[in-house]
Amino acid sequence: MAEAAVASPHDWKPRGGVLLAPQPDSPFNCRGPSFPFVVPRDDGPWLMAYCGWGASRTDGTLANTTGLALSDDAGLTWRYMATPEQQWPLGTSNPSGVNFNTDYLRDYDCSATGSVSIVRGSGPTVTTSTGADGADKSGAVGYDDDDNYRMYYTCFGPWSAKPEGVQTGHGDHIPRVGIALALSSGQSQSASNSHKHSSSSVNDFTGPWRKPLDRLLVAPRGLAYADSGLPFEYINSKPFVLHDTTSGW
Repeated sequence: MAEAAVASPHDWKPRGGVLLAPQPDSPFNCRGPSFPFVVPRDDGPWLMAYCGWGASRTDGTLANTTGLALSDDAGLTWRYMATPEQQWPLGTSNPSGVNFNTDYLRDYDCSATGSVSIVRGSGPTVTTSTGADGADKSGAVGYDDDDNYRMYYTCFGPWSAKPEGVQTGHGDHIPRVGIALALSSGQSQSASNSHKHSSSSVNDFTGPWRKPLDRLLVAPRGLAYADSGLPFEYINSKPFVLHDTTSGW
């Protein structure tokens, strides 16, 4: 961790040592966490989501898994979730170790998961309406305004041979990488009508996060725009979501 004074936003100074170290006995985090995303909370543990780097895979695919950690002192120190099922809420798929929450894996995230962006809000409502332009809007995603958490996460689907003549960063065998959605398992009753969270609302994060959609939110376009001179697109990753009070998300 590093800190900077508000008046000197370009003058960062390290504070302390490593906050979360590699877990040598974990095939999902033995090489350590990266890409942290912190969710501050007014009353109760802070949440950190990170990308764990695990044991190398014999098939050469990336050994990345999204994990969770908690802080009881507003981000000064951190601890991994108590059990592997809680630590890896999106599911794990590393053939090098015993996996957890595999029932929650989908085709689009069956290989790996990675960096995330988390915001306050509810789960999606899927519409079956027709838009003003006459277009079919079935399957469009909207959101109710409540106190659940939404996680937008990088995910790796099946790997396959690259198209002929295409250059990639992964060689001849490439993944389909996109951005998917998961929802927290719900807030504790004591905090359900407040923007402040009691310590008991840690229950938001101890169960597997729900994956309400059977598709990616942001999917790579492949060769769809090749005629326009754009490169082959097989990766959409590292989401970051901001809330604009005038125009939404």
